[in-house]
Amino acid sequence: MKQLNSRIQRATRGTLGSYVIIACITLFALILRLLYIPFALHYDPYLVQDPLFGDGRDYDAIGLNLCKGNGFADQAGEPTSRRAPVYPAFLALVYCTVGHNLLLVRISQAFMGAGLVFVVFLIARRFYGAGCALLAASIMALHPIAVYFGAFIGTESLFLLILCITFLAAISIADRPSVPRLFMLGVLQGIAALARPQVVLYWPVLPAWIFFIKRREPLRRAVAQWLVVVLVSLLTILPWTVRNYRVHKALVLIDTHGGWTLYGSYGISNHGEFVPRWDAAAKGLSEYQQDKLYYQLAFQLIGDHPLRAVQLIPEKVARLLSPIAAVDKEYPVRWAGIAKVLYAIFLVFALIGVIFSTLQWRDSFLLYANILITLFTTAIFYGCTRFSLPMQPALVIFAGLSIVRLTASLVGKIARQQPKTSVV
Repeated sequence: MKQLNSRIQRATRGTLGSYVIIACITLFALILRLLYIPFALHYDPYLVQDPLFGDGRDYDAIGLNLCKGNGFADQAGEPTSRRAPVYPAFLALVYCTVGHNLLLVRISQAFMGAGLVFVVFLIARRFYGAGCALLAASIMALHPIAVYFGAFIGTESLFLLILCITFLAAISIADRPSVPRLFMLGVLQGIAALARPQVVLYWPVLPAWIFFIKRREPLRRAVAQWLVVVLVSLLTILPWTVRNYRVHKALVLIDTHGGWTLYGSYGISNHGEFVPRWDAAAKGLSEYQQDKLYYQLAFQLIGDHPLRAVQLIPEKVARLLSPIAAVDKEYPVRWAGIAKVLYAIFLVFALIGVIFSTLQWRDSFLLYANILITLFTTAIFYGCTRFSLPMQPALVIFAGLSIVRLTASLVGKIARQQPKTSVV
């Protein structure tokens, strides 16, 4: 009994100790992100040029219109579906609470970034143990790409947190399936899709991982549970799809931004990046008709130059895997070479971690799918550093796993090589 109590006490101390450490890491992540905000606003050339640089202006306009009671509308006050609704709704909530305060939006995103660090810890601990989890959380806390984009008015911080919480929900169902958890996963999948439409690709993958790869139930029951999750996901986005139908008198699942994005992703002048293209034929068309036209033009470009479309894929992936894609072309970056070398080392450790993780491939499949879906969407559309964020938590976890395993192997090798001392 004494031995049993001793083991319990050691386990408890270990658990409490890891939570104390992760609390410190999370707090550090928050402080780092909060300190970076004023730095970015004064020194980042994009944010100095425009605090709402990029997509932020669209999101801000829609959020303001929502807050003023004008509905989900753009700058012209016209109902729109060009953007997915979750992030503008978040902005509207902030604006209705504290006014049009972009600084508080950025501070809120800093808290989301710190929350992501803790969620990464929980995912990594579930799969690979506390050592890997603490190291992965530390890397995520310091992750330059996550810190950098957290200062922008954009979907990244909120979306990443929702996506990783969705992964946690999937893990909880894999451990202990229950009807409430099935519904929770379905709702989270729907919300994540309303934040970033490409999450629809996860809808069949997450339930498939739970019910087939980590299968505990009879096949018929597993199929039924898989269908429940997908159905709840569809029902979660249904109100928004109905709203879109009322606005456009056509079926728009989530947004009308895909056609223009796809059209700008292809062309003779493209090198894996997005090139804005406005076709004269789109003038005067409705938002839905424009989206449909741009899809047609994109498919025509691909059909006319199929070889070029294939050649673009490695260029897109190269931009996805660059830590400073686009920045080093528009602004001189003295530390560009160092950033690329450090990020390449990080990717090598992540790749080694992927190899180690194959020993637990059933668990690891969830993270594999995350990386593969990110690569797939990049191959279809275009590549940039920002689009790598959805797979960064998985890469961070694999990098942590490789460092922990390599360190343990090295320590064990050194210990074996030490001469044994005899006791007389």
